[in-house]
Amino acid sequence: MKARTGILAIAIVLVSGNVALAQSQAQLRNVGRLCNAFVYANGVNGGDDEDNPFYGARNAFDDGQNVVKGIPYSSWVSGKKADWIRIRFAPNSGPLSVEAIAVRTEEPERATDTMQVTIGFENGPQQQFPAVKMTPPVTTYPLPAAAKNVSFVRLDFQAVKAIFEIDEIQILGQVSQYCHASESTPDFDSEYRNQLIIATRPPDSAEGVVHDAQITAVMKKMAALKEQTDTAQNTQAQAEGWLNLNRAADVLAQRLSEMVRFPTDPAPASPSAGALRVAEKAKALGIAVSFCEIGEGWNADTTGYQKYLQLWAAGPNADEAFWKSGVEQRCGDFEPSVEGYEAALKLYRGFIERFPSSHHVAEAKAEIADLEKGLEEERKPK
Repeated sequence: MKARTGILAIAIVLVSGNVALAQSQAQLRNVGRLCNAFVYANGVNGGDDEDNPFYGARNAFDDGQNVVKGIPYSSWVSGKKADWIRIRFAPNSGPLSVEAIAVRTEEPERATDTMQVTIGFENGPQQQFPAVKMTPPVTTYPLPAAAKNVSFVRLDFQAVKAIFEIDEIQILGQVSQYCHASESTPDFDSEYRNQLIIATRPPDSAEGVVHDAQITAVMKKMAALKEQTDTAQNTQAQAEGWLNLNRAADVLAQRLSEMVRFPTDPAPASPSAGALRVAEKAKALGIAVSFCEIGEGWNADTTGYQKYLQLWAAGPNADEAFWKSGVEQRCGDFEPSVEGYEAALKLYRGFIERFPSSHHVAEAKAEIADLEKGLEEERKPK
């Protein structure tokens, strides 16, 4: 587990020029871990059906305590160079106040460049503050004045690199009488996720799905990528085209999955006529997407990832292409048998041997630990 820097102690030094805040610093508490709260983040690590246990949004508020299958995971990894994270406080936590935000990033090469804070209040209004430059390893942003009766805090990050990593976020302020004496990691905000899905869902019709803004944008992108791939001047450019085409198809599948049903619908999911029309167009662009009855959602084929490996086996994204096409489960149930466990173990171990520096190695090791326990149980006499 990474050694944790004391954010609050460093915060005192960084903001000591602010007399009012310095005087109250000793009384500031991490309300993000003391008050009932829920966390959600944009993108793959925090916005799926549930938070990613390896690199998800909750890890930014876990005080370094998150352990998955015996392996420590204690940071939030973004999905792209611009991502946001949001912590919402339960109504029974108020009234609480926020006076400063402290962010710790231990890997300089995976740091963000700027952060912008938005505060939401219990009675509805919001206040957005100017973006500030990050100062790794710890950035502390004192609010101009204490924000009272806070309902949520949203942090928008921008980075030059495609992926950034944040080890810990502290929301510093004054707790209410309804908060707790001991700290705990906030829950995943599935309620907010459902609100976002419902708010962005198109009309329940074939035309509504086909003309959905997100689907239209990704289909346009796929068409452009297909043309680039077809006219590529060398195999490396062609490989990159196939990789990006499959990435776009994954985004399409995710959007189609969001439209399968409302998050609160109890009925089994089924593909709509509009979604099937979109799937036909995607197939014509080189990457088929299909409905998975078992998972009640859509999955993209891995043709593009396989093409990348065929064209550029030693390319810089070969680990991603191999993971997506040969390791990551897309649709279907794992068979809990000796043979099933052994085959899965061979797959994950082979991936680590082939790509020892991949960022997927940690996830592969965690899966191996879990599979080894399962195999041991399976081999016991019945």
